Amino acid sequence: MVIKKKEFFKALEDDGEIAGKDNPFKPAYWSWKPKVLIIIEKLSVFEKIKEEIKDKNYDDIISIVCSQGFPADYLTTESIKRIVTPRTRIYYFGDLDPVSLCIYYALKKGNSLFKKSKDLIKLKFIGITPDDIKQYGVPSNHLIKFTTKSYKGKTVVGEEKIILDYLEQSNLLPELKEEINFLNKGWKVELESLYIALKNKGLTIIDYFKDKNIL
Repeated sequence: MVIKKKEFFKALEDDGEIAGKDNPFKPAYWSWKPKVLIIIEKLSVFEKIKEEIKDKNYDDIISIVCSQGFPADYLTTESIKRIVTPRTRIYYFGDLDPVSLCIYYALKKGNSLFKKSKDLIKLKFIGITPDDIKQYGVPSNHLIKFTTKSYKGKTVVGEEKIILDYLEQSNLLPELKEEINFLNKGWKVELESLYIALKNKGLTIIDYFKDKNIL
């Protein structure tokens, strides 16, 4: 089924996980002209990572910003551009789900229109990836099935599947083919589940970033 743009935007609007719509302020913890900037999707994980950065004295190396869910707008992107240097490496760290992929895309392009355009910031997606699920042993019971809806007595696809199909059909994220293939199985994984898996292995989020060659 071909997803039209208006159906895509309606699915984004209807999705219950979308947050921070009316809040232009983005929580941040940064040093001036950081070496690494990581944009984190969720506030709860942002707070945990902030404490770990402080405890392990990575303040001068890693700066973090919380996107607070969708939308990741032009204002956010412009704010990021003002604190980084050409040498700052910028990463996105969010759930493995369709909305998170939308946040990543909108941050790269600096708008929420979802049209093909040049990147405004050089942003790399670091996770969650399908490989992370295997490597760090995210339990299968932490995989969350896509929501469905009932329509005239029939079960139909929910907003997440509509969003995913539009992203795939529009070829907006060719660099995330493996992530999209995983999501097409109808499952998603949240940051909190990866955090728990790391803890169960005696690892920290700093260890995870080192594994990703960020540090």
